[in-house]
Amino acid sequence: MDRGRMRWSSYSLSGTPSFVLAGKRKALKTDLKKWNVEEFGNRDNKRKLLMQQLQSFEERELLGDLSSEELERKKGGCG
Repeated sequence: MDRGRMRWSSYSLSGTPSFVLAGKRKALKTDLKKWNVEEFGNRDNKRKLLMQQLQSFEERELLGDLSSEELERKKGGCG
């Protein structure tokens, strides 16, 4: 929370209060998106990878080629 407050106060814009508010919100949104990718990685890529793993598990399960550990991973979300 403190980091957000520090960011908010670091944006220096001038104009009407509504213009300043809109500008700060836009800048903060951009910074939060960047931080989210840096902190948690690209969600779309992770989701695609997990879906590929799940499909592979399901294909191998149909062939009876999954170990008990892999079956547990499949049940637990491929983690």
